[in-house]
Amino acid sequence: QASIAFDIPPTASDMRRGGWLSLRACQGTRHPNTTALNGALDFTVVLRNGDGDESEVDISNYGNIPPPFARTGLGSGTGWVNEFSTVRVPLLAFTTGRPDFSLENVTEVRLRFGGAGNAPLGRVGLDDLEIVWTGVTP
Repeated sequence: QASIAFDIPPTASDMRRGGWLSLRACQGTRHPNTTALNGALDFTVVLRNGDGDESEVDISNYGNIPPPFARTGLGSGTGWVNEFSTVRVPLLAFTTGRPDFSLENVTEVRLRFGGAGNAPLGRVGLDDLEIVWTGVTP
């Protein structure tokens, strides 16, 4: 299991007003782990708040990262380009399974790869991790 974490600045830590956690990701073309997976890549997004509580959402509920187009030539193996897909997870999804989880002071976003129920391996590229707000400040 592997993960990468991003700190949330205090000015953006109150996520009660709603919106989405949006990210763009791709599978690394012609990489042995992408070839071995031979299918869609999914992973888990974890929010941690100032109380140390965590809530997680599997992105497969909102989309996944498809495999690269299998084209040969111009190098070894198959693959085309690192084609990015956008996945948007509603912030309120983090309270669906954990109604006691507070979105008031979110301090970290972590992407966890290879956990239970996720793709066991793969090669991922990430871009544009952002919080897209809706509503008004509580």
